[in-house]
Amino acid sequence: MPGLEIHVRRAPEEDLPSHSINFDRIFITGSRTSCVEESTWVTALLDYLRIKIEMMTPVLGVCFGHQIISRVFGGKTTLRESQVPEYGWTKVEVLAESSLFKGMPKTFYSLSSHSEEVDSLAQGLRLLAKSKDCSIQAFESDDHPVFGIQFHPEKDLASAESTYLSLKKSKKHHLFQNRNKSKKVYDPKTGEKLFLNFLNYEKP
Repeated sequence: MPGLEIHVRRAPEEDLPSHSINFDRIFITGSRTSCVEESTWVTALLDYLRIKIEMMTPVLGVCFGHQIISRVFGGKTTLRESQVPEYGWTKVEVLAESSLFKGMPKTFYSLSSHSEEVDSLAQGLRLLAKSKDCSIQAFESDDHPVFGIQFHPEKDLASAESTYLSLKKSKKHHLFQNRNKSKKVYDPKTGEKLFLNFLNYEKP
């Protein structure tokens, strides 16, 4: 969107901004760190998010970000190792209406890359989407402008191939779903629409 000013901060490098700095939107992205990690930077991130959520700042968590938001609302007991890790092109099924999925189809494909997941919804969170192997692909807060998605709508075909090659090095490439369908199922409009919906979110 024209005119956007984006600030990238790296929580593992203890680079979180001051609580007094206000942002219009906050994205929490993926990470190689476990969602149940107890390091100082994860604790700082949890504290930062609690404050911003209470300030009613719109927040969108992707993958690790999705899991860490669940931890803010319900603690580590809402999280677990995935019974079936998801890698590759995952078919996501939208279950409930939400401003996040406005104008999007009820089913779509998006890239996944996770071996941990949200196991149960904390009080105050509402289920939005699922997949065959992950029962909580997306949620939103009932009382705050907060959303979590397990999949990666920001990833493209090159990202998918990179994920596949990384799995191949560790001899886990058999876990990658629908590689032969990549060009057929990938739609750049999926990520574009979802992120625009979040950026255009207006508080009631």
